[in-house]
Amino acid sequence: MNKYVFSFGEFSGSNFLELRKDCEITDHRLTRPDSLYVMDDAFYFFLEALFCEVVEDFDMFDDTYILKSQWKNIMKLNLTEYFDPNELSIVRQILSDINDWVETHIDDASGFSVIGV
Repeated sequence: MNKYVFSFGEFSGSNFLELRKDCEITDHRLTRPDSLYVMDDAFYFFLEALFCEVVEDFDMFDDTYILKSQWKNIMKLNLTEYFDPNELSIVRQILSDINDWVETHIDDASGFSVIGV
């Protein structure tokens, strides 16, 4: 993982978006060991534009369900159209860390919820 993406217990504070399996949002945020936690700065500076390109109703301040097929489309985007060359390595690492979690935890027929800040 990098300085923007964390597993449960690896962070402190509440400035994170939670990536949660499926669409169950009945319990408290930032408390699930099977979720992935991404700093809100990473979404604001690097990921929001990518998510909005693929998921029409994405809002990093609300809860949004992302199908695995949508995630795969995010991963296919040409990053050079969105980012300065100096940012590409950071963005690629963030996306890689999230993709590792998605491939491990999310079935092809389902998705995950992004629980906003």
